[in-house]
Amino acid sequence: MCPEKIEKQTDCCLFFLINNYANRRLCSGVQRKQGNSGMLNVEMKLINSLCCLSIIGLLAGCGGSGTTNGGCGLTCFATIKTYPSGTLVLTAEDTDAVSNPQNAVAAHENIAAVKEIWDETATSELTITSNDGVFFTITETGASTTGQTFENAYSGYFLDASQVDFVTMAEGTIDGDYGVISGGAKMTGVPSGTFTYQGKSIIATEGSTQGFIVLNNESGTSSMTANFSNNTGSLQTNTSTYSYNENNIVINPSDGSFSGSTGTIGVTGGTTETANVKGYFSGTNAAGMHGVAYSAGNEDTFVSTFIGTKQ
Repeated sequence: MCPEKIEKQTDCCLFFLINNYANRRLCSGVQRKQGNSGMLNVEMKLINSLCCLSIIGLLAGCGGSGTTNGGCGLTCFATIKTYPSGTLVLTAEDTDAVSNPQNAVAAHENIAAVKEIWDETATSELTITSNDGVFFTITETGASTTGQTFENAYSGYFLDASQVDFVTMAEGTIDGDYGVISGGAKMTGVPSGTFTYQGKSIIATEGSTQGFIVLNNESGTSSMTANFSNNTGSLQTNTSTYSYNENNIVINPSDGSFSGSTGTIGVTGGTTETANVKGYFSGTNAAGMHGVAYSAGNEDTFVSTFIGTKQ
């Protein structure tokens, strides 16, 4: 099956009010370029949902800088970590109840470049490389009018038979600057009891070789235990070389978020450092989860993005 290719204008998250109703224009420039039509309806829904979860669109395209609910419009951004290097870790909350509301977490090394791209009228091409109805992968490439190029790779799970609710993670670069993101539909309904989640992860780290910065990123697995009776949990992500572990997850049932500040991230069986995590449960009765773990100190040495589904 040929992959679907879809071109979109990067003004994808413009919001406006008409006749006192909040209307959201998601990826208004999306056009199907080529591909098999059998999956088009599902894939167009997926593209519309994921549009505002691109690393670029999340950080700068959906309504401005980080403010809190009550003054931020339909998408609220909050900075939860700032490194001296300029890297930020952000959360985004979609407060629009009309369309599918979503949460996201992102970490990127060059916020200024991200905002430059979105201040211009960049275009990108989304290619759905796989979709079996449960798991999907998407690639995104493009360039701004100033010549800054970006490339993102998404993977995710559908959480319902209608393929509306989902969780996704992505890694990407803007002019060579690396970043990660996780996102998904907001949680609707809090389950009772203890559940496990299994899924996928990426762990990335930066080092230096002969004076040059070298990025090492590996794909792996994720595993989470969540106790919704006492709002606690544990979380692990693992690759062949690296691991992240947090045994003191705190769940906030009011918004479906979870966090931790006592975890470790680093080389499995080797040097590790303290790490924080921020994530969200997604879908009906917390059917999925996603988030980003990141170095707690002043150096943005390690980052991990992850997704999972309830077992």
